[in-house]
Amino acid sequence: MKGLTSPVVVALPRIDIPNQVIPPNVKPVYWQEGESHWSTAGCDLVDTVEMRNQNLSVMQCDHMTSYTLLQVWNTLGIVYSC
Repeated sequence: MKGLTSPVVVALPRIDIPNQVIPPNVKPVYWQEGESHWSTAGCDLVDTVEMRNQNLSVMQCDHMTSYTLLQVWNTLGIVYSC
């Protein structure tokens, strides 16, 4: 659904690696059905909050769809993604 008068705000849990050297690079994304790829268009990461001992990434999008987070870590030279 596009053309919303107010943005959709979604908070999703982030996966953290214990003792990570660099925090993960987090990107809010959604699946672009017609083009068969992940897209960040219209979505922004606006905050990170802790709730009940879990880090949540808060995103804001200008349309309704199915959302997720792409995460990339670089820990001691090893790159992990989720």
